[in-house]
Amino acid sequence: MVIRRRSLLLAGVALPVAARAQCVTDRAAVDACWGGVRITAPPPSFDLSFMTPGTLDPGITFTRASTATYFDATGTLQTAAANSPRWDYNPATRTLKGLLVEEARTNLFLQSGDASNAAWSTGSTGGPVAPTVNGNQTTAPDGTTTAARVVYPAVSVAASYSLLYQGIPVAALAYTFSVWLKGNVGGEQLYLSVLGGSGTSPRLTLTTQWQRFSLVTNTLTAATWFFAIGTDLRDGAQASTPAQTVFVWGAQLEAGVFPTSYIPTTAAAATRAIDSATMPTSPWLTNPLALSAVVDGMLPAAGVNANWFQIDDGTNNNRMQFLTPLGGNTVQYFEVVAASTTMNGSMPNNPFVLGVPFKAGFSTVSALHQITYNGLPPTATFAVANPPSVTTLRLGRSIAATTSSFYLRRFRYWPRALSGAELQATTT
Repeated sequence: MVIRRRSLLLAGVALPVAARAQCVTDRAAVDACWGGVRITAPPPSFDLSFMTPGTLDPGITFTRASTATYFDATGTLQTAAANSPRWDYNPATRTLKGLLVEEARTNLFLQSGDASNAAWSTGSTGGPVAPTVNGNQTTAPDGTTTAARVVYPAVSVAASYSLLYQGIPVAALAYTFSVWLKGNVGGEQLYLSVLGGSGTSPRLTLTTQWQRFSLVTNTLTAATWFFAIGTDLRDGAQASTPAQTVFVWGAQLEAGVFPTSYIPTTAAAATRAIDSATMPTSPWLTNPLALSAVVDGMLPAAGVNANWFQIDDGTNNNRMQFLTPLGGNTVQYFEVVAASTTMNGSMPNNPFVLGVPFKAGFSTVSALHQITYNGLPPTATFAVANPPSVTTLRLGRSIAATTSSFYLRRFRYWPRALSGAELQATTT
């Protein structure tokens, strides 16, 4: 289809011959070219960036009723005070991921940063001895000298094991068990497991740099389960390992199917509260019946639920919401609820890559809604009247949903419905 320059909805710019050729050969250009005309959306009337650490728009109210951890620009784990936002970096590459927004989680592993504490146990059978643990041996990811050295024997005899573990009472839920590990020389190999047949990680190969490894269990029965680090040849999924020395720090056991930021514990379980960022829609949102919005974000793990944003009247009965539903990164939804009547549109088969930024957005006018992501043609058109009055923008959670984890990078708003081509251009 040829997009003609006289269209009132498009900011089209006719291209010279060389640029038209680029529209055919250059993938990045093709995403914003139709019929030899490059399409660009008009500037947003409201633009929030979340990529400047330490700076939030003064209209945003950010709350979290607990401390929480994040990685700073040096790759060191830090602790943010209650009600303080977190700009999280990749500890290996030192690249900024964005504003970290997470659901509440509880770490059930006791003395999480001290594997030499009596809250932890060691055990062995079938020939090898139990691992030897010494605390405060090397620098942990948080910069303190609190990581434990663990010396494992060779485990090669059938049905033998040598394990470092904790027994923890749990509810009938799925859990994620995670821990930071590194080797003494690199190349060390071991496993994370839940004793009793409820899960074993793939064979882990360590380096001399800290890495966080995790294991997601199936739904456990309500009982005491043993979460172990080492080698257990009673488990057919594990294989022999040689004698080796490793370093252990930061164990975490949390209900859920992906790991969240580290929650340190001592003698009792500890909870990190939910992050919440809200702001009034006045004066920037001028007409809830005709608008467009685009969010730039990043999913941290498979299985997340991400409530990217919700615009509402203070109730759950009148809202516009953009989300990745629980199960994560396979479908995007734009949902409209007006006077408790709900309609939603979805975009399946998302090309999202975990840890890679993406852009997704919607436009709506006269009960006609379109959504898109990463420059794809808009789809999922559906009809339901928008709520006529809204008061609040919520970033990171909705009124009803409290499970949401993601990185927020940017939010943009236009006071009219962008055309399909313009919406594509804004997400390219």
